[in-house]
Amino acid sequence: DGAAAAGHFHALLEFYPTALRQLDIVLPVRIEGTGPQGEALRERIGDSPRFRETEGSVFGVEAVDGVDHIKICLTGRKRYQCTTTLPEKDDEDPLATAIDAFHDEAFAPKIELTQSDITSLDGRPVRGDARRAVDSLLGKEKKKKRRTP
Repeated sequence: DGAAAAGHFHALLEFYPTALRQLDIVLPVRIEGTGPQGEALRERIGDSPRFRETEGSVFGVEAVDGVDHIKICLTGRKRYQCTTTLPEKDDEDPLATAIDAFHDEAFAPKIELTQSDITSLDGRPVRGDARRAVDSLLGKEKKKKRRTP
């Protein structure tokens, strides 16, 4: 039941699209192709094992063959993922390159890092809170408490 599944597909695409690939779940989509090779893009995306072309689906794949780029977007309640590929002169099949790049991005895990996560990527322990960080930037030093014996 596509209508009942749409909410689940939206949640997966928002937070963990990799599950579709891992479980071999096919996403029902409308596929649109524009530009000089738009029809070829539409047909080749339609051959993907990740998508099933379904008229009236709330999900879509929009492929645009531009003058110097190929842009492919996965849409639904929002744009979940877009890739823009700049074909290289020696690329024998720029459509395949663009579609592969789109698949890699569209079904990749969504990872968001906090600033604390990013700072700790070099292996240093991160300690402190926002107040200490701001105080440090403003040049305010922590007052030492005096101990009385």
